[in-house]
Amino acid sequence: MGNPSKLAHRLSVVIPTYNGLAVLAPCLRSVERYAPNGTEIIVVDDGSRDGTLDWLRRTHPAVRVVAFEQNRGFCAAVNAGIRAARAPVIETLNNDTVVAPGWADHPLELFREPEVGSVAPLVWLARGEGLIDSAGDEYHISGWALNRAHFEPFTPELSTPREVFGTCASAGFYRREAVLRAGGFPEHFSAYYDDVDLAFRLRWSGYRCVYTPRSQVFHRLNYSHNHKDPSLIHRLALNEERVFWTDLPNVLRRHGLLLHAMFVAYTAMTRAVRRDNFWPYLRGKLAVMSERGQIRRQRACLDRLRAEAAGPVRFPVTTGSGQLAARFLRGLMSFLGMRRALGASVTAKTPAAPAAWTTNPADSPPPGIAA
Repeated sequence: MGNPSKLAHRLSVVIPTYNGLAVLAPCLRSVERYAPNGTEIIVVDDGSRDGTLDWLRRTHPAVRVVAFEQNRGFCAAVNAGIRAARAPVIETLNNDTVVAPGWADHPLELFREPEVGSVAPLVWLARGEGLIDSAGDEYHISGWALNRAHFEPFTPELSTPREVFGTCASAGFYRREAVLRAGGFPEHFSAYYDDVDLAFRLRWSGYRCVYTPRSQVFHRLNYSHNHKDPSLIHRLALNEERVFWTDLPNVLRRHGLLLHAMFVAYTAMTRAVRRDNFWPYLRGKLAVMSERGQIRRQRACLDRLRAEAAGPVRFPVTTGSGQLAARFLRGLMSFLGMRRALGASVTAKTPAAPAAWTTNPADSPPPGIAA
């Protein structure tokens, strides 16, 4: 990685962590091993009680540490790291990831284009299944945000860099100046859909996002949160509504209203049938009604961003009903008990991704990209 004190900073890797020492250790090992010269690593400890701070000071003295006394959430932690960063490009990196050799090289090249505000790497699921976590983010005008190619095998379509709607903050590269100009990550979201909200504000500011498969990361996924927790379901539902009512341009939101109603009704129905946090989901959806004044103020901020945009303002969202229909079909198949069989057939046809790490900090460093 070189001596950061003697090199101009090119990249700041910001890793927020909360009681995640078991996965933080291999994450840091991989970043330190593969980071290009001029990289600084910033770990933001979000009030951990598992000895993270003492361990960092003892074993990683070169890592810059920002410490919160109490847990403040992902967005507050990431914003603190971005403010502390000294490089023009930052990467937000979840503590349950490991990076592959050369993962930062092509993103840094892409930022030479001034309209590029963010870069999305190819993120693999680190479960040895040969499946993808994300290849950038998509947004459907129904209000559905999704990771491109989530739980799918690699296909030729993913082998070429291309513009995408946004990047997932689990391993997203950002132009620091653009993020600060757009207002940073939305701290009232705490976590989830925060990167979608930021992707919209970067779009309102005239920036583009580029996906590149030449940057690869492995993600353990859902290490920090219990996705059956009613409070998390409430937050997810509320943040989903915040993005839809705040960030979409008026013409797109009007076009998507009926699809949005269908999407919410379908999701609520499936949760009710499965007895899967129906009431927290519904309360989260309705809670946005109390934020109408805040939403109006935030939309005024978006108008100001557009007036001062760095380039053309474009919103490459998906608008067709086919993608939504496919989701409904998958939900029906899952309800009928068919998804497990389908998943087994898909997994059998795809090569296994390498195991990205173990949770023991004393184990060997993670491997690189599979041949």
